[in-house]
Amino acid sequence: MVAARQSFFGRHALPVFDFLSSRSRQALEQYLASGASERRERQLLEFFKSVDWLPLEEITLLNGSPARKLPVAEQMSLFQDLKAYYRQKDEVRQMRRLQRQTRQRRVIEYYRQKISSPDKRLLEQLRDYELALTGRDANWQYYFALRSFRRIDAFISQAPAERLSQIAQFKRDVLAYKRNLDSGRWRDPMEDEPFLSFDEWCQHARIEDSSSATQSGRGSGGLSGDYALFQATPQTPLPAIKRQFRQLALRAHPDITGDDGAAMRRLLAAYERVRAAHRSL
Repeated sequence: MVAARQSFFGRHALPVFDFLSSRSRQALEQYLASGASERRERQLLEFFKSVDWLPLEEITLLNGSPARKLPVAEQMSLFQDLKAYYRQKDEVRQMRRLQRQTRQRRVIEYYRQKISSPDKRLLEQLRDYELALTGRDANWQYYFALRSFRRIDAFISQAPAERLSQIAQFKRDVLAYKRNLDSGRWRDPMEDEPFLSFDEWCQHARIEDSSSATQSGRGSGGLSGDYALFQATPQTPLPAIKRQFRQLALRAHPDITGDDGAAMRRLLAAYERVRAAHRSL
């Protein structure tokens, strides 16, 4: 005997499926069985994956989506189920945001209690050192931003020789960046700063988006800004750019930021432009 084929929902597992009613599931199974099932199944799976990237308003407006092929009553049932899923995601985001804020307050208080006044002055002096030379504090953030209990404890327990070694390495990195800055090796001609922070780049992208109605395409300045986002140049190996993209994606993901995913979409677009530019070299 030939075993019965497992249902679509049995073959795939996505979080949104737990929110679908039996009516929605049955309607979707009927839709898959009434045509080219493999092609329809692939389209339906892509539709449900997009639920985690697009806001509900955009999902409901996707005219070519498989959900729009269902009868009107089943469409309404499905979108009500999706609304419940989005509502639950919003609640989870808010809860995580509160948890991060609570933890951040605890870390700040721990820092105030544990770090001695001389050490606080030392950290301030090191930050001022980098700011005075380069106008940024990225290396200081990497070495000395004590944003967790573990980093605070590690800093307190450092031996004098170990701390001096860390400070020396920090200053070497700052001076290396300053040399590159002075030589113009990393300078973006469209920006005063050679590297855009992620927040600055998002603002830059929003300005470009607002002016795109009067400008066709992105000029060399736009691509230069994309490279600056990934702290790269056209000579930087693509694997290094990919690593930087992954780090930024962790900060831009909607589940982390709690926004509508616009920053993540702009980040993906910038990475695709840089990758295409590398392939054309």
